[in-house]
Amino acid sequence: MSKFLKKFSTLGPIGYCPASGTIASIATIPLIIGLSVLPLLYTIVSVCIFFGGIFAIQKTISNFESSDPSEIVIDEVMGIFITFFMIPLTIKTMIVGFALFRLFDISKSCGVKWWEQFNGPWGIMLDDMWAGVLSNIIVHMLFAVGAF
Repeated sequence: MSKFLKKFSTLGPIGYCPASGTIASIATIPLIIGLSVLPLLYTIVSVCIFFGGIFAIQKTISNFESSDPSEIVIDEVMGIFITFFMIPLTIKTMIVGFALFRLFDISKSCGVKWWEQFNGPWGIMLDDMWAGVLSNIIVHMLFAVGAF
């Protein structure tokens, strides 16, 4: 079971790649596109990723050297899911949403860093979730004012 949980939290080999967070975010896009036509299923999958991610991180964190290892990328998956929640998907919204999410996640700006204060799996997940919330709000605002 712990082998499966480690693969889940790292998305298999993706967590061990350079720029693993960016690659994990890109790898999640096809799933987001597929689920976007079924909002209820999108929501259910998001909830499963959240709780599954918390559980997997909690069970596998001791296998890594850092308290927030770059190999764990399930948090990026959760963040990018939040970024595109209820967003009309177009090439423009996806590029802008992706860029905003990675900007907030990497820079830790606009309160993202604050969420890292929570210990263990919560801190690992919540900062990326906040980056996703910020990105989602901005994309919704841009869409509302006709930028897309």
